[in-house]
Amino acid sequence: DSVYSLEPLSSIKSVVFNLVINPTYAGKDLKGLDNLQTVGSLQIGQIKNLKSADFPKLEAVMTNLIINGAWVESVNFPELKTVDKGLQIQNTDYLLEMSFPKLQKVIENMAVQGSWSVNRLKAIDFPSLEKIGGNLNMTQWNEATRISLPSLKNVVAFSVTSFPKMTSLNAPKLESASIRLENVILENMDGLKSLASIGNELFISNMSELKSSKGLKALTSVGGRIYISNWLKLEDDIEGLSSLSQVGGDIILYQIPFKKFSGFSLSQAKKISLFGDNLTTIQEIDLRNITLTGLQLTNILTPFTLKGKDVCDYDVS
Repeated sequence: DSVYSLEPLSSIKSVVFNLVINPTYAGKDLKGLDNLQTVGSLQIGQIKNLKSADFPKLEAVMTNLIINGAWVESVNFPELKTVDKGLQIQNTDYLLEMSFPKLQKVIENMAVQGSWSVNRLKAIDFPSLEKIGGNLNMTQWNEATRISLPSLKNVVAFSVTSFPKMTSLNAPKLESASIRLENVILENMDGLKSLASIGNELFISNMSELKSSKGLKALTSVGGRIYISNWLKLEDDIEGLSSLSQVGGDIILYQIPFKKFSGFSLSQAKKISLFGDNLTTIQEIDLRNITLTGLQLTNILTPFTLKGKDVCDYDVS
C-alpha cells in the first residue's frame, strides 16, 4: 500500500544513512521531514503525485543529494550549506522553483539537467555557492533565461549547453575551469570576467547572438584545445582572447567573422585551423610571431593577406 503522509516522522532530526523517497510514495509533499537537519544521503525518485520537495531545516547531506525524474514543482533547501559528495537534479520537467540560498560547497560533481519536454524553470540561482570539487553540468532548460553563480570561485569543468532563451550568465568570481558553452544566446561574455586559466578545453559553440568577446580578456592560458564556432554576429576581432599566451592543444576557429587574426599573445602553439565557410570579413592573418606545428585554412573565399615567418617548417593546407 502507498504511504500518503510522513507527518508521524516530524520528530526526526537526523538520518544517519540513506533517506530514499520511492516512486510508490503517494503524498503531495514531504511534510513530516520538516525538522530534518542532517542526512547521510537523500534520493527522491520518479514520484508522480509529489509537488514539492522542501526541507526547511536540512543543513548538511553527508554523501549524495539526488532528485531524479520527480514531478515536483518546487525544490527548496533554505538552510543547506554543504553536500559532501554529488548534487544531481535531473529530468524534473515540471520544476518551477529551485532555491539553495545558503549552499556553499559541493565536494564532487553537480548536475542540473532538464529535458526536452515541459521544462518550465525560468532561472537557476546559487547565490552562495563557492566551490565545486568536480564538474558542473547544466543542460536542456528550454525556458531558463538566467544562470547566476555570483560567488563561485572553484570548479574543475563548467558546462552550460542547450539554453535557447538564456540571455544572462553570471559567474564573475570564477578564475579557473574548463569551459563548455553551446546553444545559448548571450550577447557578451562579461559574466566570466575573472576567468584567467582553463585546465583543459575551451569550447564555445553556436552563440548566435554573441557580439562581444571582450569579457574573456582576463584569460591567459588554456591547457588543452580551443574550439570556438558560429559566432556569426561577433563585432570584434576575438579581442576577448587577446591576452592568451599559452595553449596546450590545437586552435580551431569555425565561422568566426574576424577581420584580422594575429594569434592572440601566443609565441607558440600547435596546429591552428581557420574555417571561413563563406565568410567575407577576413582581411589578414599574421602568424609571424608564432611557432606552429601546423596550419589549415579552409573556405576563405575573399582576398586576404597571409603573413608568416621566412621559413615555414610545418605542414600547411
